[in-house]
Amino acid sequence: MDSFFEHDITEPYPSFGDRLWQRLKKAVWPIIPPLVLDAVDFFSFGPIGVYFGLILGCPVGYWVCSCYRMPMWKRLLGALFAGLYCMLPFTEWLPAATLIAFYARFWADE
Repeated sequence: MDSFFEHDITEPYPSFGDRLWQRLKKAVWPIIPPLVLDAVDFFSFGPIGVYFGLILGCPVGYWVCSCYRMPMWKRLLGALFAGLYCMLPFTEWLPAATLIAFYARFWADE
């Protein structure tokens, strides 16, 4: 449904709230899983991250990759990279996962 004029009159036209919700879901949902990964990285600072970052980051990384419906080998590789990202010191203030997801979403073809 591209415009009001191409709308099928047998179906009710979606309200402004429904259209707004669809646009927000399309724009915001791809950023939420990496934002969760960045939050795990932020809260695994200092010695906590060095010792437990891999353990905390791997399941979250696997979940993030499953949100994007990646194949199993990419999920496992993404989980490993997410665990290493959470384990590395001084990455707490760098929202790398969110920035990468934003960049990928911005340049993605429709």
